[in-house]
Amino acid sequence: MKRWIAMALALVMMAALIPAAMAEGNANPDREPPKVGMLSFLSIDEENYIRLVQARTILTGMLEEQGYLVFNRPAPPEGQEAPKDAPPAEKQVGKVVYFENLNEMVMSLQNGTVDMIEVYQSVAKYLVAHNPELEVMHEYDMNKEQSVFVQHMMNSRLGNTFSFLVRSDNQALADEFNEAIKAMKEDGTLDKLVKEQIDGAVEGEPEAVEIPEIAGAEKIKVAVTGSLPPMDYVSADGKAAGFNTAVLAEISKRIGKSIEIVVVDGSMARAMALSSGAVDVVFWTRTNGKLGQTIKPDGTGPKFMDQLTEEEKAVFEELQKIAPVNDFLYADLPEDTISTEPYYTDVIVPVTLKREPPAQ
Repeated sequence: MKRWIAMALALVMMAALIPAAMAEGNANPDREPPKVGMLSFLSIDEENYIRLVQARTILTGMLEEQGYLVFNRPAPPEGQEAPKDAPPAEKQVGKVVYFENLNEMVMSLQNGTVDMIEVYQSVAKYLVAHNPELEVMHEYDMNKEQSVFVQHMMNSRLGNTFSFLVRSDNQALADEFNEAIKAMKEDGTLDKLVKEQIDGAVEGEPEAVEIPEIAGAEKIKVAVTGSLPPMDYVSADGKAAGFNTAVLAEISKRIGKSIEIVVVDGSMARAMALSSGAVDVVFWTRTNGKLGQTIKPDGTGPKFMDQLTEEEKAVFEELQKIAPVNDFLYADLPEDTISTEPYYTDVIVPVTLKREPPAQ
């Protein structure tokens, strides 16, 4: 444990120097610092996102040591061992490039405009299954038992929860969605849909689930983008399918209202459609909330710090210096909006073009 703590603290000190060095182009004299593609957030700019990437760099080294994360590194020449002590060069970041939709981001990776893209692990599995020239640089074992500290990091630093977004003047609708989502969690429906429509759909093409038309009922318009398959999926012919349709169909039945899906193109288009009144709800917004956990994202929950080892406390405090959690709690939540109860959570992983193994 002391080994990864020492490495983490050393990386914290190094990370504090990264922005200035990269601005001068001399973070690594042998190559340009990599450009990272990411879907646009509604309220985090590129500079602040780099701070979050720096914090994740520290955590990935720690979690690899503890067995929560496995790097997919090119195999070394026969008879040689892959280096493990030094952090891989790809962990550094020189620039974050925001994209409005997933297709543009993947094309930029394929044509070399960016060196890697950051997506959620379920999305990464889907992309790799459908694009043989891509690979995931590392994956998390989400089934491994997590300590309080690791559980907190997975949710607040290494991933996001996903919620519906409504206008702040529509609290009654948010309450209806909240009640439906909570009930779906309690009776196991949500877990079932995640297993069927996300975990079981990364290699195939998701199929649409019919949303019932309730005669005489109020109609709610919900925006989807298709930028997070298989969670938020839109087929080539422009029709929503998979998890988003399954969840909305279930919510429609539970709140007794008809739901019409409206496909919008891009991250920012979600907010514009909502604020203009073109839609009543946005299917996904990213926050750092919890799925049924009591510890708050900023670490101020009941006895949070008391449950950490001294080493974990030290790392937590250093991470707070680089990227305080409170700066990113509402990463996808613009003004005059309400985020509902979360319905899904996932961790972020980097995807690159397949790398060649080291020369013999």
